Amino acid sequence: MTLMVPASSDAKSGWARRFVRWLVRRFYPGIEVAGGERIPQSGPVLFCANHANSLIDPVLIGIAAKRPVRFLAKAPLFDVPVLGAIMRALGMLPAYRGSDDARQVRRNMESLDAAADILQTGAAMGIFPEGKSHDAVQVEMVRSGAARIAIQAAENGTRGVTVVPIGINYERKERFRSGVWVVVGEPIDVDQWLVRHDGDSRAAMRAMTPELDRRLKAVVVHLDEPKWEPFLGELEILAPQRKDAPRGKVARVRQRKRIADAMNHFRAVDRPRADAVAAEIDAYRRAVRAEGLRTDGPILRWDGWKTFGMLVWQRVWTLALFLPALLGTLFHIVPFTIVRAGAAKIRAPGRTTNSQSLLFVGLPTYALWYVAVGWWMFDYFSTWFAATMLAAMPFLGLLALGYWRNAQQAVWWWWHQVRFLFRRRRLLELRAQRRALQTTLATLAAEYELVSPRPVAPPRTPWTTTARRVTINAAVTTAALVVGWFVGHWLWERAVIDADGGVDLAAIPRATLEARLERDEAALRAILRELGELETRAKRVQDDFSAGRRSYSNETDNDEIRRLLLSYINPRTALVRLIWRYQRYAQLEDDRLRLRAFLVGYASASALYDASLKFVHDFAPDAPAVARLNEGDPTWSIPTGLHSTVENNLASPSNRKLLAAADQYYAAHRPRYEESNLGLASPSHGPFHLAISRSAQTAERLAGSTWKTETVVAAKNLKRLVGTIRYQTQSSISTWIGDFKIREPRTGESLIGPEHLALLAKKLEPGDILLERRNWYVSNAFLPGYWPHAALYVGTADDLRAMGLDEDPRVKPHWSKFAAPDSDGHPHVIVEAMSEGVVFSSLEHSIGGADSAAVLRPNLSREEKIEAIAEAFSHAMKPYDFEFDFESRDKLVCTEVVYRAYGANAGPIRFPVREILGRRTMPAIELVRKVKEESAADTADLSFVAFIDGDEQTGECRFCEDDADFHDTLGRPALTMLQGFESDPLRRIGPFGWALSALIAAFTLGNLAYYGWRGEFDDAP
Repeated sequence: MTLMVPASSDAKSGWARRFVRWLVRRFYPGIEVAGGERIPQSGPVLFCANHANSLIDPVLIGIAAKRPVRFLAKAPLFDVPVLGAIMRALGMLPAYRGSDDARQVRRNMESLDAAADILQTGAAMGIFPEGKSHDAVQVEMVRSGAARIAIQAAENGTRGVTVVPIGINYERKERFRSGVWVVVGEPIDVDQWLVRHDGDSRAAMRAMTPELDRRLKAVVVHLDEPKWEPFLGELEILAPQRKDAPRGKVARVRQRKRIADAMNHFRAVDRPRADAVAAEIDAYRRAVRAEGLRTDGPILRWDGWKTFGMLVWQRVWTLALFLPALLGTLFHIVPFTIVRAGAAKIRAPGRTTNSQSLLFVGLPTYALWYVAVGWWMFDYFSTWFAATMLAAMPFLGLLALGYWRNAQQAVWWWWHQVRFLFRRRRLLELRAQRRALQTTLATLAAEYELVSPRPVAPPRTPWTTTARRVTINAAVTTAALVVGWFVGHWLWERAVIDADGGVDLAAIPRATLEARLERDEAALRAILRELGELETRAKRVQDDFSAGRRSYSNETDNDEIRRLLLSYINPRTALVRLIWRYQRYAQLEDDRLRLRAFLVGYASASALYDASLKFVHDFAPDAPAVARLNEGDPTWSIPTGLHSTVENNLASPSNRKLLAAADQYYAAHRPRYEESNLGLASPSHGPFHLAISRSAQTAERLAGSTWKTETVVAAKNLKRLVGTIRYQTQSSISTWIGDFKIREPRTGESLIGPEHLALLAKKLEPGDILLERRNWYVSNAFLPGYWPHAALYVGTADDLRAMGLDEDPRVKPHWSKFAAPDSDGHPHVIVEAMSEGVVFSSLEHSIGGADSAAVLRPNLSREEKIEAIAEAFSHAMKPYDFEFDFESRDKLVCTEVVYRAYGANAGPIRFPVREILGRRTMPAIELVRKVKEESAADTADLSFVAFIDGDEQTGECRFCEDDADFHDTLGRPALTMLQGFESDPLRRIGPFGWALSALIAAFTLGNLAYYGWRGEFDDAP
């Protein structure tokens, strides 16, 4: 009876082969093949490999071979549903082993004959000569089947048969995403093998089996003495891989094999010494375990700051990745548990079938889970949100796999540190024992190196040497600094005046020029007196801020800063004009006129330089002050970035050159001023010489070196440029997030309808504060509380005319834009800050697009509300503040419009501003808290007017005039999907709902704790 060789179609076996190889590569992404060039890509080949991982091993041989390979596999597997069909599709042959069914063992000869027949066709055949899969770290008895197939094929006339030994070495075969090292051994040419044995096929067969055994042991992590296996793991810790050893994904497996080979060597050549070292290792291990430690603990390997740094770094990452890892775990905990339970039912004892059982159960389970959850998410959430979440979940799941093992390890390491905090002597003893053992092992390693030189690592190119890396890093750093300096220099290099400009003084009649000089000299004397007074005022204001008597969040105090800026800007402008007007002094032929013209220009430049130096340096240490000085304010005609502009002008090489040239001219002509009665004693010109002297003294005290000044200013400008880019990026991302919903129920229609809007409009008065909420927006998750938005109702254009605001200087610049209707023809009645900036909105666009809204009324006089509305208009068209910083005025967040309108801390209402993530701000929910806390007081700042309560669960709105429901919004969560759990939960979801929730929570947390603490998440597919 002959066993028929199944003839599966190439197309059918091809797709099956590609699929299982792709699948195994997902489970073991770190597969590395060594010696692959030894595998013939054509002709008859018999692959002989060790068998450690059941059905995964044949796939790995196929990956290494890069050609179709058929295998002998135990016959019972062909009777397994689905699996048997896959094996037949792959062209496998059944092998009948006595351990499976003694009655069928005679059919095994038929299987070997069939395998020989396959070789005759020039195909590749695979066999596991050990006969079964196992967990032992050794090559078990090699049977004669492989030799029989190869010799029989040659006897049947097949030429060129090659036997290729393959070693499959797993980092941890049961662990998902661990490394695999496939080593191709020295092939056996069967034709030459027969010639070596004089054509005696029986002798050749008998000799080939032990030769295969020897060659397999050369490519596999193999221990001649299985009882030494526990020492292998300890030696991997005590004798880590050398820095000059070959690197790669499977470096740890390479090191494990070398250690195993060394153990075999010393066992053979010096057994007593090997036993003594084993006893020493065992004693160390028992001593460590007796203290509750592990031999791989960092407390035994390192000391001092290195251990502390590693533990701190480990803890930082543990905390930083907790939320994404938890999210990935919670999403996958159900299929993970199903896969773990299902795989346990079908896998054999030991670890040989772990990976295949996890794959066979995990693939359909996870696929069905993603389909089911995806179906629900696409139905419940918006398409983009569901797609984003489903795309992110595989990555979060992979993160979660290793996270819990690392978290458990971090806990152990920290516990070890705590345990030995006051047992330093015992810790030092263990470390000394470890060092002695490592010294012994180093001696053995050096001896083994002489017997079996370590494989040479690929030579490192000169570009990877330490010296070259240092050179490259230094060059890159230097280049970056140079480029940064020039970029910064380019950003601020500008002259105060145009060197080629100025008035043509020679063309002006003498009498006219003398009269103009008289006026300008008088003006300059007045400016010098004004700058002296300004310096005194600025010092007093600066001291007030430093002492806490003034605050940058106080509008009155901010106004004082603006007045100081105006007091500086106006004389600064006048001085620049004088410098420009008299820069062509050299054209004048009259000596006295030339001296006077130069003195006016030079004294103006000196006064400007003196005031600028003090302006920059006096405020430089106070970062909030610099921020205020850099804020522009169109209402006060203050340009943006004034402090930075002045600082740049001081550092400008062009300005410095002009001033240096003037210094030289003045020094050379100083005697001429005394001779011409234009010197220090002159009542008219003496103040100019004093100003020049004061400027020189200030420069000596504050200016510093030119190189240092230019470098510092260049760095600041570069930092500002990076900050601008960062802010623009942040604003783009924030705008993108703020414009997206995770769900679009009711085809995107809001809960507030026209009827609710009509009722609300009847209750509104100019000056009212509006709170708004739009459900399902992603941005709600990043803001505290139920209410994410606030705005100011200012009334219609007719209302503003009735209040006389159409002619107010703060309103008038924006009147035409406000008085015009919006794009839908609705009147503007609201001032609010949105991602587009501080804009005017209609009631239909703002409240009409919301799902909940509320109205609060300031308990103020009509005049106070009119002032608040005008102040709100003064901020119109400013950009939105994506940093939510109440300290800045040049950009505003939504609640800041309300805050600024009513005068901030100096105004009639004291707002609940608090610090969040280091920034002073006011979430809209704080207004609700303020109203509730002050509701019983006669002096309440705000009163509740109305509340439109949108219920996402019912899809309806309630118009509430009772403040109790409004106060309850303090307890509502920001996320819409959590609405309904904030109050009276038993009434909303019932006892059954709570019981189900408790069951799900217990199931999730129980599995999380069980598998996470055991460190088994990393074994999951």
